[in-house]
This record gives sequence, C-alpha cells and structure tokens, in this order.
Amino acid sequence: MQPGAARTSAAPDAPLGATVASAVDAWRAAHPGANVVLERADDVPVSLPHSEVEAALSVLLDNALHATEKAKSNEPIVVSLSESGEGASMSVVDGGTGVPADLIHRLGEPFFTTKEPGEGMGLGLYLVRSLVEDAGGSLEIVSHAPRGTRVSLHLKRAEGA
Repeated sequence: MQPGAARTSAAPDAPLGATVASAVDAWRAAHPGANVVLERADDVPVSLPHSEVEAALSVLLDNALHATEKAKSNEPIVVSLSESGEGASMSVVDGGTGVPADLIHRLGEPFFTTKEPGEGMGLGLYLVRSLVEDAGGSLEIVSHAPRGTRVSLHLKRAEGA
C-alpha cells in the first residue's frame, strides 16, 4: 500500500466481491478466534487495485478487532459491500465503544491513534485514507458510541466499466 503512487483505472482482475471474500478469509485464518460476518452485494469494478483493497480491509479489520476486544464485546465484526451510484462502498462495523465525538475528526491523521501507547502508531487508517483518496474515493467514519463504529470506504467505479 503506497499512497501517492500512480494508479491506473484498468478493469479489475477479479470481481470485487470475490476479492473482499478472499481477504476476509485470509484475515480470519490469521485471527481464528475473531467473529467476522461478511455481507456481500453485486460485484462492481472499482478504481482501486484489488491488492490495495485487500490491504485496506486488513487494516480496518485489525482496528475493528482491537476495538471489539477492548470493549470485551461478543458482537461480530460485520463487513459489507454494496453498490452505489458512483461505484461501491465497503464498510466494517465493530462492537467497540465507539469513538468520542471530539476525536472522530482526527481519525486518519498521521500518527494519531486512540489506542494505548505501544498498541498502535496511528498510521494504518492514515494509509487507508490516503490510498482511497488517491484513487478518487473517500473514507467515512461514523461512531455509534457507546457501542460501535462504522468505517466505510467509498470507491469510485473503474473507468470504462
């Protein structure tokens, strides 16, 4: 994942739904105790290369697991993929305590983290935001405090699709 790198909007090499499903399966294999539910919709060709979709999803799942475990929640992490007018939206919803309203606008800044010292450097979400914005998309974070946060990546449809 390299923010700022040149991107092409060529047709994807695999359907987005299959890419997300594969990424969730790989992440589950590395986190066998995690409870993740995948909700899929129609496949949409997007402007973000699939390897970068997988990397971004891994960061979001890691953050969701951390938040859910810290809250001692039994709620599943829910990954959903839906088609939108301009492309697709991929969301990850956790069972954590939510993000305080006074901090939510800072998420995605470099080196800003809500984690305890030693638990994170504050670069994962920054890299995801940069990656998605460089591809013409956007990152949206909605806190449902006191229970849960939804992080959504809004991805542009690939040109010519």
